[in-house]
Amino acid sequence: MPKTKKQILGLIGLAFVGLMTAFAYCLPAPSAAAESSSNIDVVVTVLPDNTSIEILSPADGDEVSDGETTVAVRYSDTKRLEFQLTYTDADGQVQTIDLPAYEPTDPNGEYEFALNLEQYGYGDLVLKTTAIGVGGTVHEDAVSFTHQAATVDNAGTNEDGNPVITIDPADEFDHGQVQVYDKDGNPVFVDEEGNEVPVVIDRDDIDPETGKITVELPMSDYDAPEGEYTGHVVTYDQNDDVLGQYTFTFYYKPTPKLPNTGSVFANLNIARADYIATGLIFFGLVAGFAIYLIGRRSHRR
Repeated sequence: MPKTKKQILGLIGLAFVGLMTAFAYCLPAPSAAAESSSNIDVVVTVLPDNTSIEILSPADGDEVSDGETTVAVRYSDTKRLEFQLTYTDADGQVQTIDLPAYEPTDPNGEYEFALNLEQYGYGDLVLKTTAIGVGGTVHEDAVSFTHQAATVDNAGTNEDGNPVITIDPADEFDHGQVQVYDKDGNPVFVDEEGNEVPVVIDRDDIDPETGKITVELPMSDYDAPEGEYTGHVVTYDQNDDVLGQYTFTFYYKPTPKLPNTGSVFANLNIARADYIATGLIFFGLVAGFAIYLIGRRSHRR
């Protein structure tokens, strides 16, 4: 083989060896490859738990006298609502019952339904609602309220300073009475012989617009002194059976009575028109006399 060809083939071989060496040098070592594979970033997205439930009504601590009340809740990210009611039955046993559940078509919103309380009697009740979230999470809310035969609110005082209350009776209410007791437990509304004469109320006293009874407590009629007092309301049904009793407290401060001094003309049989006519005549006489004096002085000058 000619010398020139040998040199060319040698250079090509040498270039190939160099290229292979450079390629091998650039390959990562096995440990480096393992390290690179262990550092792969994996992103995991955790969706927030937005499930919530809130009882809007009845409010915690409410006193309800109607035989039916509205249960209203607000929820979010919820696929099912469950309700439970706990109460004490007529035998004194605590009962917990499941109310109808609700599966909303929209996971966010509000829901309400009518709850009949008559079948549970009067007393304390606990309402619990459970929201099962779209993602399976569970949240709860609960309120305690009382079903009363009547509720009483303070309505201020009248012009005589006597306290005024409003009574919201239950649907079964037929009649009742109100008595007030002092701090020693003595009744205030009594006759001269000491017999109690409570304020009597009945269905005819119910305001058709508000459904309530307005009652004045005639403290001034019995010369009640200033101080703390306790009011007691008892309600009955048509069979004269006691529906319930309600106790409330209030502070009474008598309004001072101004003495009636009367008028010097009070006992005179004179009409108001006569007063006015007499005044005009008197004014005319005084004015005429004044004009006469002024004219007389002018003539002297």
